[in-house]
Amino acid sequence: MTDNLPHVRFAPSPTGELHLGGARTALFNWLFARHHGGQFHVRIEDTDKLRSKPEFTDQILESLTWLGLDWDGPLLHQSHRSGQYKQALQALLKTGHAYRCFCSKDKLELDRKQAAKGHEFMYSGTCRDLSDAQIKIRLNQGQTFTLRLRIPEGETVYDDRIYGKVKVNNREIDDFIIARSDGSPVYNLVVVIDDHTMGISHVIRGDDHISNTPKQILIYQALGYDPPIFAHLPMILGPDKKRLSKRHNAPGIQEFRNAGYPPAALVNYLAMLGWNPDTEQEIFTPEELVAAFRLSQVQKKGAVYDEKKLNWVSSKHLLAMTDDDILAGIRSIDPDWQTERPDGYNRLVIEQMKPRVRSLQGLMEDSTFFYQVPEEYDAKTSRKRWPDSEVNNLVRNYYDHLLVQVEWTAENIEWLLRETATEAIVPASKLIHPVRLALTGSGAGPSLFTLMEILGQEACLQRLKLALEKLP
Repeated sequence: MTDNLPHVRFAPSPTGELHLGGARTALFNWLFARHHGGQFHVRIEDTDKLRSKPEFTDQILESLTWLGLDWDGPLLHQSHRSGQYKQALQALLKTGHAYRCFCSKDKLELDRKQAAKGHEFMYSGTCRDLSDAQIKIRLNQGQTFTLRLRIPEGETVYDDRIYGKVKVNNREIDDFIIARSDGSPVYNLVVVIDDHTMGISHVIRGDDHISNTPKQILIYQALGYDPPIFAHLPMILGPDKKRLSKRHNAPGIQEFRNAGYPPAALVNYLAMLGWNPDTEQEIFTPEELVAAFRLSQVQKKGAVYDEKKLNWVSSKHLLAMTDDDILAGIRSIDPDWQTERPDGYNRLVIEQMKPRVRSLQGLMEDSTFFYQVPEEYDAKTSRKRWPDSEVNNLVRNYYDHLLVQVEWTAENIEWLLRETATEAIVPASKLIHPVRLALTGSGAGPSLFTLMEILGQEACLQRLKLALEKLP
């Protein structure tokens, strides 16, 4: 690229849904590009024909879109670029940077078994210096071959934007395979060609790729390309401080979406996994993240996934959302949610519930009592708050007062309750708790009197009467 602005990429393999680690990698690339006015590209690495599925590609792209990680330019699919890879392989053979290896799998396996214990197996270079005549004989015999990169002497050095200077002695790298016996190129080759073609200036990816980087730099050099700048992100860890994986039951992005986490909340949380801004601020909008993000503030140490912290971040974002936006978010999950009720009523419910939940799904589940008569009463709360018939007498007195109440407002409802408690010479809490139980079936919820105003007089009287019949 000639614009001198950063060009980065996210290159998922469509062999499964987008997970937290992949989403965090995409996010850091997107933040870096947007902060510097550069471009964020997406490449689908779908050369694994057996495991790559179009539905996974669709799901990954939908997840990126849901997170707000818009990309620049068209998608690039590796499966459409076999011609470019073949050209590069031929160029490497022609310049002598690559050579044919006729060693069979059996021979390589034998060499591997005979390697010194405690040492990583390295190819011995059996075919490295075959003459043209020897190569011709083997080709005429129909022997299959792989292509290997001829590793030069010396060192491979690069400055990682997170890990600092990395130096590898080339003696530690064997002449690795760059094309299989069926002619298909391997990962390390195709990413180099793709990144060069796309004009990628910075490769920002997980630190599980650190071992690949020296090999890729050698391929860049063999092809006469300028290597990009590398930055390797720390892994996301589970509570056991091991790499986050399926064994930790970590949800994929689609599951967070289905659960109704606001995308801005998940973006906020993912940004804080490994990035330490020079501020005590923890809640960021996507726009604030773009403005604040610095690659130099990404730490080397792995970040631990903490579901409780995610829920806290999510609750803060929900609280900042408008009731209309929350309603729209709920309807994106369930288009039929409470459509039999006026949206004005639904907004009142949302206003009361959003300070108490961590996700839209949680709001939908926890607000059921606004729409349905409780089918049962929480047993523990019942034993504590409605232990005997004394409570029935107290609630019945309140019911009688409510029965003739003309102006149904939270203020009047509260005044009547406190008057009823005063008449009975008991604290107001002795009445507040059983009334809440009768109305909601549980011992917790939003402001009781606002709840009663929203439910309306008829519904409240119906529920109180039902509870008087069923309890204690």
